[in-house]
Amino acid sequence: MGPDVIRGFLSRTRYADAASGSPLARRLRRLSAAERKEEARAFLGAFHDANGTGPDARRTRWAEVRHQLKRSGSYVHTPEELAYGARLAWRNTGRCIGRLFWESLDVVDCRHITEPDAMQAQILRHLSDAFSGGRIRSVISIFAPATGSTLPRLDRKPTDCAICLPSAGRRQNSW
Repeated sequence: MGPDVIRGFLSRTRYADAASGSPLARRLRRLSAAERKEEARAFLGAFHDANGTGPDARRTRWAEVRHQLKRSGSYVHTPEELAYGARLAWRNTGRCIGRLFWESLDVVDCRHITEPDAMQAQILRHLSDAFSGGRIRSVISIFAPATGSTLPRLDRKPTDCAICLPSAGRRQNSW
């Protein structure tokens, strides 16, 4: 089976809304309620195992997550779960040599930032923190996910961003 056949099969099964033309539908994988619940349970189990959480805290958190899943179809990670998930995802990325230092990844929770200007300011702060005067640090800034039918608001063209503008003495970015 070639890659085009597999891609077509996945499009029909896991990405059922992709044909609708919605950018969000093309980006988000459709999961059944049972799959979403199973993924949440597996993630929380791994998180609690890694952190040595007691059985009472596990049961309480699982009850909260089940309630959120039943009510909205999704749940919100705690800051600790978010950091663990980001580090775990980086550790499991096979093509990145930096993943060897996955435990030292600095995770910045930016889910509360919704305004484009505030997002831009955070991205610039992120770049400054990651460069750290030439001492490169592993940093990830995580913004709120697209949910339901909402997409992040884009008020200007990407080329209007200060990061992309050429300046004297700085190399022109190729993107």
